[in-house]
Amino acid sequence: MNHLSPFDQNPTFTVYLEPYLHPHIREYQNILTTDKMPTGPLKDLVMPIRPSRLSPFQPAYSPFDDPFGNCKYAIIRYPGQPISQKCYNQFLSHADIPSLIGYLGANGYNVNTDITKLIQRSGSMPPGGRRMICVVS
Repeated sequence: MNHLSPFDQNPTFTVYLEPYLHPHIREYQNILTTDKMPTGPLKDLVMPIRPSRLSPFQPAYSPFDDPFGNCKYAIIRYPGQPISQKCYNQFLSHADIPSLIGYLGANGYNVNTDITKLIQRSGSMPPGGRRMICVVS
């Protein structure tokens, strides 16, 4: 029996801005993440991370809210760099959104503004304090 969903093969992904507690410097940052590992050249700039809870009052991640556990895909500034206590700016942040959109366009990705607006207007809020930036295909 084949357990692959046709939705798993879809190259469309979503970019979020979300709070992250850096494990080495113990400071909060708002970083850019994706909902899954993208295909194409951006894949080299995305690293899976397992964030800790931001507060002891925050409930544990639920598999119903986040079907992939609490694994996140952070967009990093330098390809191949591990998480480092010496590098505070290794993750892309809010200030990098225009550069990211330019990179996506230059590398053959399409930022789908119609789908982004549709989802934002629906009032659907992602779990964990994330804010949706755009849908990319």
